[in-house]
Amino acid sequence: MKVAIIGAGPAGLSCAYELEKHDIVPTIFEEKRYVGENVDFSTCTLKLFDRGIANPLKRLDRKYNIKLTPFRLLKEIIMISPNSQSTVQGNLGLIFNRGEHADSLENQLASMVRSPITLENKIELNSIRNAFDYIVVATGNTDIATQLNVCNPLSCVLARLAVVKGNFKTDSLRMWVNTNYARNCFAFLLASTPEKACLVLAVNDITFPELDYYWNEFLSVEKINYNILNTSDVKNTLGVACPPRFNNIFFVGKAAGYIDGILGFGMIDAIESGILAARSIVKGSDYIDSSKPISKDIEKKYEFRKVLNTFSNNYYDILIGLLGFPVVKQLIYNNPFAKVTHLTPLARLYNMYR
Repeated sequence: MKVAIIGAGPAGLSCAYELEKHDIVPTIFEEKRYVGENVDFSTCTLKLFDRGIANPLKRLDRKYNIKLTPFRLLKEIIMISPNSQSTVQGNLGLIFNRGEHADSLENQLASMVRSPITLENKIELNSIRNAFDYIVVATGNTDIATQLNVCNPLSCVLARLAVVKGNFKTDSLRMWVNTNYARNCFAFLLASTPEKACLVLAVNDITFPELDYYWNEFLSVEKINYNILNTSDVKNTLGVACPPRFNNIFFVGKAAGYIDGILGFGMIDAIESGILAARSIVKGSDYIDSSKPISKDIEKKYEFRKVLNTFSNNYYDILIGLLGFPVVKQLIYNNPFAKVTHLTPLARLYNMYR
C-alpha cells in the first residue's frame, strides 16, 4: 500500500507514526527545509477547551501510545480588555514549544517516526494523485480543500509573531482583547524562557499592508516596549473540509478545519485526526464517522467565535470583569468538569436571536 502524507506537522507525523505500527511506510513531503514551524515560539492547550475530563496527553498515551512532554504547565492567565483586567491561577493547561527546538511538539513526534521525510519539497496534488493509493493532506491550510471545491471557508486571520526579550514568567499566559487593534481576535504573550517570549497579534479579515497599522496600534495602546528580536507574518485561512475525506484523499489537522475557532489552538485535535485517518486507511473504517467527535467539538466552539464576532469593547470589558469574580473562577477554572462547550446552547440562542 502506497500512502503519501503532505506536511510534516503534528497531524502528518502522527498519521505516519500510526501507519508504521501496521508496517506501512508512508512517503512524507514537507515544503520547509526542516520539521517545525517557521518561527520558534510557545503555544498552549487550555483545560477549559479540551475535550473530555482527562489530561489530553494521558489520553493520547492511553489510546494511541503517543507520549509527549509539555514544556511547562500553564499556571496563570491574565486577561486584559480596554477597561478591565482579570487574573486566574491554577492548573489551567499545557504549554508546548513549537519550531526547530529539539523538544518542540513537532520534533517530539518526528523522533517517533522512522519513515524518511522529504524536505524542501512543495508537492502539487495533481503531480502525485495517481502515484499513491491514499493521500493524507496535513498542510496546515485549506488550499487543497479549496482546489477540490470541498472547503467551507469561515474567516481569514493574519498574525504577526514577534520574538521579544524581557523578564517573563514561563508558566503565565497574558491575553489582550481590543477591537481597535485586534478586531474580533486577540493578542497574547507566552514565554519560552525567562528572558524570551513570543508576542502574537491576530487580526481577522484584513490585508497584509493593514497589519502594520494594527501592530503599531497594539504596541502603542498597550505600551509594549520589549526588545523585538524578529517578526514573522502568517496567514491562516480558516475553513472546514466537507467532507474530511474525498475519495482517496484524507484531510487532517488544520487542513480539515480541526482548529479551535475561539483561540486558534488545535494541536491535540490535529494529532488525533492524523491517527484516525491512518486507522481508516489500514482498517477500512469510516474516517468521517470516527472523526465526528472532533468535528462536533469544533462546531460547538465555533458558536462562541460567532458570539465574539459581535462584541464591542464594552462587551469585552463586561466579559473580562465577570471572569474575574471569585465565584465564577471557582465554577469555571477550579471545576474539572467545566468546559466551554457546556455553554454552547446559550451561544446558539444568542446567535439565533441577536
